[in-house]
Amino acid sequence: MYNIEIFEDANILLDWYTIYYGIKNNYLKNEIANQFVIRKLEEGKEVSQEELELSWRLDNKYEILTKIEKLPNINMNEKMSLEIVRNKICVAILIYLRKNENVFENLMQKIEMIYADFDYPSDMENFISYMPITDNYIPVEHTKEENENRLLANLDSFINEKLKEIKKS
Repeated sequence: MYNIEIFEDANILLDWYTIYYGIKNNYLKNEIANQFVIRKLEEGKEVSQEELELSWRLDNKYEILTKIEKLPNINMNEKMSLEIVRNKICVAILIYLRKNENVFENLMQKIEMIYADFDYPSDMENFISYMPITDNYIPVEHTKEENENRLLANLDSFINEKLKEIKKS
């Protein structure tokens, strides 16, 4: 599970719906709720009484989710928002892994776990090492390094496209 830094490092705006979804689905650590309120206070932003309650150290996942549900204007039932939230979390994790995992095999292994955790999205297939190739690229005609660089380029392209979609929303 991840914390608030993955969003800050990726320059992705965080919101309560994303935090709620991430905690509920075990993508994000419980303390991200606390971290988010603290960041808002440090930036001089207005926080509600309900948000202040989340600034306390809460370890119980159910208690945190219940408090987030009580926040005004969270809009947790919009289908469109769900896709955006999933993309935000997935892309923030992928950016974090891409920046911090320098061993190619370890990076691919972790990315494949994210691919599974997010229910095997078809738009991620072109940088999953065990998935069939859908274009005219023939791996046996290339070196191991060229094949690895191709997967990384596909990953980078995916991240850039998703970031554009996120920024539009």
